Amino acid sequence: MNREIVESFADMVKMKGIDKDVLAGILEEVFTLLVRKKYGEEARCDVVVNMDRGDIEIYLERQIVDEVIDPGTQISIEDVNKKEMKMILMLVKITLKRLHLLLSEED
Repeated sequence: MNREIVESFADMVKMKGIDKDVLAGILEEVFTLLVRKKYGEEARCDVVVNMDRGDIEIYLERQIVDEVIDPGTQISIEDVNKKEMKMILMLVKITLKRLHLLLSEED
């Protein structure tokens, strides 16, 4: 999938004559607007676009609280623990997939 994203970025740069850094900035702004639309104008986030790898990373900053008053800027400790476990399982799955690929390449 990342290869396809990189190729589409490269095509936009070539066909439209857009500077790669300008395109990355536009994508960062678009994703920031989408986050604010979903979580509210007060939502704080960082968007990182790596044009060479085709990666788009979005970091949503929220305060960890016992009781959520504003879901756009806060998250409960209970939800953090649930998300943390899901993240750990996802990282294990990715690591196993990469290990499998590495072992397959050695054969």
